[in-house]
Amino acid sequence: MSLFNSEQQWANFWLGRVGWQPSWAASRIAESCDATSLVADIGGAHGRDSFYLGAKGFRVVLLEPNAYSLKMALQRVKGLRIRIDIVRSALPNLPVRDKCFNAVTFYWGLHSYPDEAKLGALVEIERVMANGGVLLSASFRSWSGHSVPLSIHLVPKKEGFIAWHEQAGFRTLKVTDMADETHTFEKSWCGEFKKP
Repeated sequence: MSLFNSEQQWANFWLGRVGWQPSWAASRIAESCDATSLVADIGGAHGRDSFYLGAKGFRVVLLEPNAYSLKMALQRVKGLRIRIDIVRSALPNLPVRDKCFNAVTFYWGLHSYPDEAKLGALVEIERVMANGGVLLSASFRSWSGHSVPLSIHLVPKKEGFIAWHEQAGFRTLKVTDMADETHTFEKSWCGEFKKP
């Protein structure tokens, strides 16, 4: 059972929750990657990271399963002078060729998959990343004092968060513990990984 019953409810929840401000992952890609990089925003909802990176000159593909979120992204892109490719898709089956992305943002994505599906999702991300590509990944680790929705599958230990990524073929560069600024009870692992 999920938190909401419709794609529209989910899309409106995330838009209201995070708005159009870029995530930590998008900001890090903008700081560390060449602007000619092809970036995948996997599970990027209404595209806040896609729009931010597109405005900075990156070539971006928003890959998101929620049709209503993509409708929001399509409406927003019409009024802007940036190009973003928008594709409805979900892990573990992305409709893109092998080794095409130089960077991937998978922000608050891993906890969306049950433990038995986490590795498959990350293996698919590894498949679509170019050698030397960078993955920015974040996942909830705890919701201190609050009930966790059934749609969220926490990654409580840092070692476990790292292990999922390394088993998929990534090398760990850095993992930090972060708290959400507006919902301080939500703690996340934020990791930078590289495909050798």
